[in-house]
Amino acid sequence: MINFLTIFKNNIHRSIEKKNYIIATVLMISVAILLAVYFTSKLEIKGNIAVVTDNNKFNINSKYVKVTVVDKIPSTSELVMNRYDAVLIDKGNNRFDIDTVKSDEFKKELEEFIRNPKATGFKKDEDRGVGSNILGYLIMFVLLQGLMFMTLYSDDKENKMFKRIATSPVSIGTYLFTHSVFNYLLVFIPTFTVLVVCREVLNINIGFSYFQYIWLLGILTLLSTAFALFMCSIIDKGDNSMTMGSSIVTLSSILAGSFYSFRNDNAIMKNIIGIFPQKNYLKLVQGLEHGKALSDLLPQLTYLLTISMLMFVIAVIVAKKKFKSGC
Repeated sequence: MINFLTIFKNNIHRSIEKKNYIIATVLMISVAILLAVYFTSKLEIKGNIAVVTDNNKFNINSKYVKVTVVDKIPSTSELVMNRYDAVLIDKGNNRFDIDTVKSDEFKKELEEFIRNPKATGFKKDEDRGVGSNILGYLIMFVLLQGLMFMTLYSDDKENKMFKRIATSPVSIGTYLFTHSVFNYLLVFIPTFTVLVVCREVLNINIGFSYFQYIWLLGILTLLSTAFALFMCSIIDKGDNSMTMGSSIVTLSSILAGSFYSFRNDNAIMKNIIGIFPQKNYLKLVQGLEHGKALSDLLPQLTYLLTISMLMFVIAVIVAKKKFKSGC
């Protein structure tokens, strides 16, 4: 316990010395989270559709969708980045080709909308409410925060301080555990604070109760900390672990549907994405939002806790092995 407190206090002092970096990082991510929470909570039941046509008189008036007439076909990246929900390519005679990265159900609703714009509408990410949308947006931010705030551990490794600490009375397990707890708090507290500000100060509907956010955000922060420790343990240089970890987080979060659901007809790819922690986390959040009992969500909860613990264990084993080999 004494060793834990000593390392923890030392991390606080070191963080204060790096206060400009820490403050800038926290502010940057907090603003991004605040914007994500605000705009997500303001989502209306509408689609954002781009129409490619040479017909200058083309016009669809509907309260359900926002239609933007464009001269050329938008790039796929604009669909991926959610600028448009779909692109309609005018083929003449009221015939359209539809390009979207969202689900088949969304595409069917869009086809119905084209046939009768005044009679129907459709939702974005129909299975999601405000709470699951907010946490979906937060997934990537929280995972990236874990990597950013694990820099103290990376610095110790690069400056050979880890080796000196490991030869002291402080065990490697205690040292890594302390870094994990410190990192966990540094990620959880600012993120949860932003949610409180959104609800209490800005009067924004955040979907879930504070108690629900505490444990849902707690699980996500645990995963974030475990992944950060894992990456920093297997990759020696901090910059390399940050670059590699950020790439993995960004790509896997997008594929898992953190920001929105997209069409995936490839069975193999669908099964691969199904094992992503982000995908299981979203299933857990959406299940809770739809009123499922916690017992029904045990598979996702168990998977997330297991993979987090596994990454912690591997990180400790790798750290001990590298120390024994003189690295």
